[in-house]
Amino acid sequence: MSSGVTPECHVAVPSNESIEQFLRSLDAEKEYFHFDPALARGTLTAAGHYAGDSLAGVAGVRRHCGFPVLYVVVRQDYQGRGIGRLLMERLHEQCRKRHRLIVLTVEKANERAVALYRSMGYATLGCGQSELYMALCFDALGGVAARLLRVLLWSSGKCR
Repeated sequence: MSSGVTPECHVAVPSNESIEQFLRSLDAEKEYFHFDPALARGTLTAAGHYAGDSLAGVAGVRRHCGFPVLYVVVRQDYQGRGIGRLLMERLHEQCRKRHRLIVLTVEKANERAVALYRSMGYATLGCGQSELYMALCFDALGGVAARLLRVLLWSSGKCR
């Protein structure tokens, strides 16, 4: 168990409906987390961190433009306790079996999240006006896919 995660908390697979409801309930987190809650219905793989009966955080992987895309969000009052890392570790275990890489988008201003992703091995593919595009490669073919994605981002004008 990651340091700071309280023993009464547990990780389980939430339903897409639970994820959607959780995302709709966010308020303070919306500064950095811009995601349509209805998109949770397309989640392929998910993990939820529960504090009692309530979701304290969720992480999921959904397919977008052919790539598995990670999203992770932890309620503001639970941040800094290792929950995001724990959820991502759980998803990485599952994703290694199915995907060659996973990608994510993060706001540049969300320095804590950027530091977490880098500490977990994510590399920057490119950056937009306010966001970074990052990827975690699980094998050599994932590295090739990441380089291809980098070219696509640059040629589409999404990166500067």
